[in-house]
Amino acid sequence: MGRRSHRAGPPGGAWWGVVVLYSAAIFAASSTDSIPAGRPRFPGADKWLHFGAFALWSFFFAQALGASAPRLGPACRVALTLVATVLYGASDEIHQAFVPGRDSDGWDLAADAFGGLAGALAGLVLAAWTQRRRRRRDPSARSSPRVERDAV
Repeated sequence: MGRRSHRAGPPGGAWWGVVVLYSAAIFAASSTDSIPAGRPRFPGADKWLHFGAFALWSFFFAQALGASAPRLGPACRVALTLVATVLYGASDEIHQAFVPGRDSDGWDLAADAFGGLAGALAGLVLAAWTQRRRRRRDPSARSSPRVERDAV
């Protein structure tokens, strides 16, 4: 048996499965023209729903990306996650343009993008927190000690 990755949590394949399933859920929700029961009905509520849905999508995507390519730096992971979120959000808006009773809205895409940024950053915060926690529990997981220079 191979060794398990140094990362805590599900391996990359499990995270990608979550991304695919959640993408399907967003697609299904975008395919209906009815307003679900319990949905908030205040001005701008749909933008908050877009923000939340895509924040969660990008969080899952960032976790999958981090588990699959752990050597990616934080800035690269956020950038790739944001690009993927905007592309998926744009495809969702195009899809909605063809659903009777739905429309495509640039402000929804903006809410998707801001949610994507929030989710990607939340993923980085969680990764840093779990890494710090793991290092506290396991001193051998810490990087090698600094070599101090002799005073001259």
